Amino acid sequence: MKVCRFLVVLCFITQLALAQQYKAASQRELDGFLLGQRASAADYMFGAPFKIQYTADHWQQRIYKVGEDGSYIVIETNPEAPDFIYGIQITGSKSTKNARIQ
Repeated sequence: MKVCRFLVVLCFITQLALAQQYKAASQRELDGFLLGQRASAADYMFGAPFKIQYTADHWQQRIYKVGEDGSYIVIETNPEAPDFIYGIQITGSKSTKNARIQ
């Protein structure tokens, strides 16, 4: 029984060590933009959006072209807090110049 406990503790410590080595990517950041960041940051980076559209529940989607290949990024805002980013989507084969992931 003591051997079994020792192995469980050893496995747990090994998992913690590996987790520290390979930190997960942020779930709040995508292509240099953060959830909760001011939506005007996208205007500053890309200029005026290519297109603005609204969902059925009135969320605004600001669409910016980011590449010659048709790549684009969508910055989504909540109607209750329209100045802040609530969603980020990237479509296409390349990310923006600002990206930490390529």
